[in-house]
Amino acid sequence: MNGDRYENYSEGQAFFVRRAAVAAAVVLLLFSVLTVGTVCEPTWSAADSESVFLPFAESSFGKVFSPYSLPSVFFRGDKEDVGSSGKNTVGVYDDSHLEYLEKAEAVFAETDFPDGALPVIKTTLRAASGFENIDGVYINNESKKDLSSVSPSPIKLQKNSSLPQVLIYHTHGTESYNPGYSFYDNEVYLPNSTDITENVVRIGAVISTILENNGVGVVHLTEMFDASGYSDAYSRSCEAAQKILEKYPSIRIVLDIHRDTVIDSEGTKMRPIASTEEGTAAQLMILLGSGKKGAEVPEWRKNLSFALAVCSEINKINGDILRPIMLRATRYNQHLSTGSILVEVGTCGNTLSEAERAAEIFANALLSSCFE
Repeated sequence: MNGDRYENYSEGQAFFVRRAAVAAAVVLLLFSVLTVGTVCEPTWSAADSESVFLPFAESSFGKVFSPYSLPSVFFRGDKEDVGSSGKNTVGVYDDSHLEYLEKAEAVFAETDFPDGALPVIKTTLRAASGFENIDGVYINNESKKDLSSVSPSPIKLQKNSSLPQVLIYHTHGTESYNPGYSFYDNEVYLPNSTDITENVVRIGAVISTILENNGVGVVHLTEMFDASGYSDAYSRSCEAAQKILEKYPSIRIVLDIHRDTVIDSEGTKMRPIASTEEGTAAQLMILLGSGKKGAEVPEWRKNLSFALAVCSEINKINGDILRPIMLRATRYNQHLSTGSILVEVGTCGNTLSEAERAAEIFANALLSSCFE
């Protein structure tokens, strides 16, 4: 089925990386000033506002990270609240990372990149310790909510319904991707585009097409709610999504598709990837809100249970695609319906094709977990 039937809304590696010195003092300082709790990923994007310090982790570079660090990493992703800001943090790596850095520096020095080229660093982010784990799915529980009663619970739906069952929209629709440079970028910027064949609207279309080709009705809003201003984008997308849900009460799954941002203070972009049979894919992160005073999400546990079910299926397809779920004390419009999740498909360092592969995996996991 076509979404218009329902509604028509609008490789190489990273190079030129500098080694930072042994920084035990920095580690102690970060522990003293950050209050977000124990977490464990080297370059974490907490897609709402603050970044977090990640003392222990696994990645493609090594397992337990000791005091060798990259430059401080600035994470700026989806900010729901006006006035929220990023914070600098250091990702700590073990000695095995040094060999990678030496090779990267040598290749970059011998390559004729444009003047001012900046590196795009390839990595695979994996949880090691400090996260909550429910049935093999890791959760960074920044909300500090009690998750003891939460378990995976898919939303069971039948294919080939005459009515739409999934809504896809894009609060930050202009978010786009690294325009083809696997090794470098030529300026410090966050890629944004109003071309829906290049930005996250394209990723939503990939998901929508797979679902529709398998008998699932989808309404895909292609409007870019951040095009007229970033700070009120959530209000605008909330209003539009609410109208669709009122028009089509048959919709049970609501997906807000985004692109994350992981970039350091010197302009180095992170490119979180996973290897698949079809090629390199971007990593995914699901972002959930548990609500806060004045912006409650009464059924956040149901949203989390749904997300856990989908993530379990993603892990069956590819164990490296997922970054841990992020649960934060905010809303992200997830009060509108149970089955509401925000999906970060890749980062500003990933290419569009990498994001498309990740979207395909997500869509197939959604099909296998929720549709019969």
